[in-house]
Amino acid sequence: MIKKIKYNKKFILMVAVIILIAAAFLMALLKGEAALSSPERVLKWKLVLDKVRTDDINGFFRELPEYYMANNEHETELQREALAAIFALSDEIPNMTDKEIANRLSEIVSRAKSGGSAECIGWTRGMAILSFHLEEYFDKFYDIDNNSADFELYKELFGEIDSLSADVPNLSDLEIKIRIQYILAKLGDSHTYTSLLTADGINKVYPFFANSYEDGLWVVGVYREKYKEAINCKILEINNIPIDEIFERIRGFVGHEHVNFVKSRYGNYIAYPEVLFAVNIIENIEDEIILTLEGLDGNIKAVAFYEKIQMAERLDAFDATFITDRADGDKAFFASRNEGIWAEYIEYGKILFIRLNTFSKYEGKWEMDPELDPFDDIKEISSKHKIEKIVLDYRGNTGGWVRLDYPWQDLVIELAQEIPLFLALNWNSYSAAPNQALYFKNNTNAITIGLPPGSGLLGRMDPMEVEIPDRNFSITFSASNYHEDYAADLEQILNGTKIEDYGDNTIHPDIQIVIGILDYINKSDPVLEWIVRIE
Repeated sequence: MIKKIKYNKKFILMVAVIILIAAAFLMALLKGEAALSSPERVLKWKLVLDKVRTDDINGFFRELPEYYMANNEHETELQREALAAIFALSDEIPNMTDKEIANRLSEIVSRAKSGGSAECIGWTRGMAILSFHLEEYFDKFYDIDNNSADFELYKELFGEIDSLSADVPNLSDLEIKIRIQYILAKLGDSHTYTSLLTADGINKVYPFFANSYEDGLWVVGVYREKYKEAINCKILEINNIPIDEIFERIRGFVGHEHVNFVKSRYGNYIAYPEVLFAVNIIENIEDEIILTLEGLDGNIKAVAFYEKIQMAERLDAFDATFITDRADGDKAFFASRNEGIWAEYIEYGKILFIRLNTFSKYEGKWEMDPELDPFDDIKEISSKHKIEKIVLDYRGNTGGWVRLDYPWQDLVIELAQEIPLFLALNWNSYSAAPNQALYFKNNTNAITIGLPPGSGLLGRMDPMEVEIPDRNFSITFSASNYHEDYAADLEQILNGTKIEDYGDNTIHPDIQIVIGILDYINKSDPVLEWIVRIE
């Protein structure tokens, strides 16, 4: 007798569903395998791999300096290895998912760019590039064969590079960059530095702006309403460390010919978290800072800056988010015109006033666009008005290119044969600015007024930027020696004088006048006022 088995309908339905799901899964799997090996997909990935091979691998190694790649078997092998890995990956496309291919490709490119290992992280390459350019620098500016002091400095710096190279596996990227900056600072060259001291190398900053005046370092503006109480206050301490001590620490971190250069810049640097970390003011670049401040009324207070802003927001001092507390109106020195150079007539002093904000913005452009040369404005002003004094204002001019053949310069020298010429300088006058001022001083009877400039005269210049590949880091070196590379211009600038005549390699103004915090707040200009009063 055959036993009849009764099947539960729900059970039958469930089994059917499972079978359908399994069948669907199997079909999807078979379809997926077909999709992985489809000609269209394989072609797409092969085109991607070809582009990576050409642009990311060969392009990267092509950008490395020739002097570094020459006879460098390690780098050559890295390039070969990466290319071979990409060719091998090309054959595996039908057996890999898109995600697997992308991850493997990322690993190949990362290994090639990093220098071949996690420990190296690209800095072996960076140390070699640094050493090459530092050798060139010593060849250009030092005599290590005949000068014992030069040779001792050479040994010291290259010894520190060797020590840093050995320490690289145990250091963070930031710690390595800081060590390099300290090494370069010992050269005493304001044109030689790392991107840690530039807007390009810093992403975020504390939201305040400080300037150095005769009477201290002052917060002159902030970028958030919540910090308004800090405006127009003198900084006494940061995180309980006296500001004078912080100045000395930064002085050891920044290459400079004169201490005035550091005075002009450290108001910027104290807002850079990386710099404060480098000089042991904060323990982490994410830390807040507490400023101990003294107001104009003498009251002491503490203000904590616990957030940061993007550097791009800080770069524009006239940005809508920049908050100050100053008098209304403008006078010549504090005018906010955006030209690099302009000329105007100041009625109350019968002054032809020529403001030289910067040279960098106009390098090489005057030949193409004559409207950028203030020659016509100077000519028109001198023909329309009775001029009793001429002022060339170089305050705040951070340099560019020393040019002695612009038409406006010849016109000013011609006018200055009969009209008194004044050259205004301050700590923020760097590089080409004091050099051009020296040209006018030695070719006229000009009177210099203000403060000594921040950089040295007629020495190391023409900064050249060198990128450290794949490290988001660059090093800038002086590339020219003015005495050797610009001998003809040097003769015109000195005009019979000697560089030794300038003592500590700077211009000490004939009339020393400073600007204090109240001058800034009230937009008064004691330098211009002195020129107006003088008979």
